Amino acid sequence: MECYSGIQVRDPGGETGFYIPYIYVTTNDAALASGREVLGAPKKLAHIALIREGGLIQGTLERPAGKRLLTLTAQPDQRMSSGSQQMFSARTYFYSVRHLPPINERGKGAVTQLVKWCTARTLRRDELGDQVQFTGPTSLTYDSPSIVDPVHNIALGEPMLGTYEEYDAKLEIIDILSETATPGNR
Repeated sequence: MECYSGIQVRDPGGETGFYIPYIYVTTNDAALASGREVLGAPKKLAHIALIREGGLIQGTLERPAGKRLLTLTAQPDQRMSSGSQQMFSARTYFYSVRHLPPINERGKGAVTQLVKWCTARTLRRDELGDQVQFTGPTSLTYDSPSIVDPVHNIALGEPMLGTYEEYDAKLEIIDILSETATPGNR
């Protein structure tokens, strides 16, 4: 499971995607490091839980355990319409900033890159053969501010769409859109 914050952006080529300032995973260190080191995805290990009760789903993010950063409550009671599904293609683009540290005290080798990557998603199907992709009323609350994990700094507007989806995803690097070297690189 993972929980991420995404800010919708458009890249210089005109493609729409999401800048990812925060991403939390419950997987192992290898999955965490591969996304962080290769893609610059700011992954951190956290405690993520999904609770289903009646027609509601509640997701929580804690880091460390007991320090609840956010709660998402959704009532995914409608299959997504074809119009809504267009917002969520099989390939969703993401953007993250990757910092490569210097290799010596003079700053040689340090670089900052804007990386474009994507998830190639395959939606799972239910017992009737339909894609598991639902929408419905959604609320998100930031439960407890944290200096270490400042997810609460992303201002919330009115939620446009809440979804519940089950899928398998493969991360793919697309390109480095910009790169800035420190003065020690020259």
